[in-house]
Amino acid sequence: MNPRPALDTLWTANGLAWTVIGGEALALILALAPGIEGDRLVWFGLNSMLVQWICLSTLGLLYLGKRRLARLKDGQLAVLGLSTLLLGTWLSVGLLWLAFSSPLRLTAGSWPELLLLSTSLALTVGLIAIAAIQNHLRLQNLAVQATRAELQALQARIRPHFLFNTLNSAVALVRSEPARAENLLIDMADLFRSALSPASTISLAQEIDLCQRYIAIEQARFGDRLQTQWHLPDPLPALVIPPLCLQPLLENAVHHGVERSHRASLIQIIGDLQPGQMIISIRNPLHAEGTQHHHGHGVGLEAVRARLAAYSEQARLETSSADGHYLARLHLPLSDQVTTR
Repeated sequence: MNPRPALDTLWTANGLAWTVIGGEALALILALAPGIEGDRLVWFGLNSMLVQWICLSTLGLLYLGKRRLARLKDGQLAVLGLSTLLLGTWLSVGLLWLAFSSPLRLTAGSWPELLLLSTSLALTVGLIAIAAIQNHLRLQNLAVQATRAELQALQARIRPHFLFNTLNSAVALVRSEPARAENLLIDMADLFRSALSPASTISLAQEIDLCQRYIAIEQARFGDRLQTQWHLPDPLPALVIPPLCLQPLLENAVHHGVERSHRASLIQIIGDLQPGQMIISIRNPLHAEGTQHHHGHGVGLEAVRARLAAYSEQARLETSSADGHYLARLHLPLSDQVTTR
């Protein structure tokens, strides 16, 4: 999974939405506080403008230094974020004083009191925000650990499945086609080496190579019953993704679209580059004799979804069935820095 700065959560859609909602709640509390003279609705509008300007300007200033923030430790990020919030608060309060001191009938003696009040509120809100972000990161780390555990469980499930089926296929080919049996065992070794690797990420090209080796192994079992069509962009985008995101989808396609029928079955793997994302679709038939089992496509898919969710908020897996076929679509986000190879 890609390492992300601790403050990145504030620049997501959810982070921005909660920032705005929290700012409005604070503005409402200030407008309803005792001792306020005049129209409280006007005070709410002014408080809302001031609070939202402070919040959004602080986020904007932090976003400008996003790349440098990635090199800082969590403690340094907290100090920098709180300092930026205080700076944004002082600047905003100063502008408010210059623009509205006369209409609001604020005297010169009110300036120290206003500055002290705004500073206290900024420190309180900033410390609460830091605690919330730390809690969010702790929960995120727990989710990552759980995802890795799911990945290890998925790998453990795949190993015996491949081992016994591949060895049986290799034994059947040893005398008649020894060269093919040797290639089959080499593919199995490479596949297991990738599956047993402790790495948390893999390139898209490596994942596709892993899938092709899996198909080569299954080809020895099913022969002409297993047919594949690969339509991938050339060159491939240089994406880094969690391992075993595509292979379980192909395993489902083989298990439900080939193994359950004695007829030839075509599995299509299609890669489509779109603005901001790449979509990889895996399509397999649902034969009449296997339609009662098509609900089994859920095996392994939830683990894939969990790894994608931990990898990126934009990554997702969609599944559907129509016209006698099952379709799994993997959406992978493309960053501005992604190149092709």
